[in-house]
Amino acid sequence: MVRQVDAALRTLLEDVYPRVSFRTPTPEWEAALDDVTINAFLYDMRERQDLRQAGTISLYDNGGGNYTTVPSPSNLPKVYQFGAIRYAALSYLVTLWGVEDDMGMPETLHEKLVEVYTALILSTSFQLQDPEPEEGISLFPYACEYARLVVSAPSPDGRILPEIWQALKLPPKPVVHVSVSIPIVGTRPEELPQLGTPVTAVDVETTLPTPTP
Repeated sequence: MVRQVDAALRTLLEDVYPRVSFRTPTPEWEAALDDVTINAFLYDMRERQDLRQAGTISLYDNGGGNYTTVPSPSNLPKVYQFGAIRYAALSYLVTLWGVEDDMGMPETLHEKLVEVYTALILSTSFQLQDPEPEEGISLFPYACEYARLVVSAPSPDGRILPEIWQALKLPPKPVVHVSVSIPIVGTRPEELPQLGTPVTAVDVETTLPTPTP
């Protein structure tokens, strides 16, 4: 699933600058850059406990290989059942590299970073590709109710950013925080046994006895 998020982020960021990297930024990585580069560093992954659900979810056969979680009309057969889906938040630090050397002034970095921020916050096309299962039905389309991108949503631990720069051995840089909530689809749905066509009418034939003379 992380691969699908990276691909969707890359599509958005490449509209601002064509070079996008998801590698961990290090002094060696920075020294090897030869052009302006956007870096999206995945630094945190944790469960969205506020979205945790209980119970089970049922899929109803809507015909033609289509399924729905809402049985309308009410006599649609229930064909699959699976446990409540959990969600995770992926947190990225989005930074811009090579701008000072290429354009001369730190103020230019700020202006270009605003372009990145604007592209993210105004995005209306952040869509995750369905990771097709090897076999059986995919739960992904039914799990994306809370899949979304949020900009300027840092980790709840406010101390983590200085610690990251210290661990990377890099001076602090202005960043755009990006958080993406995704469904964790790790179980296969249970196929329910079908009991056949429900009986809606019964033909009754009656024979009257012959009168005795």
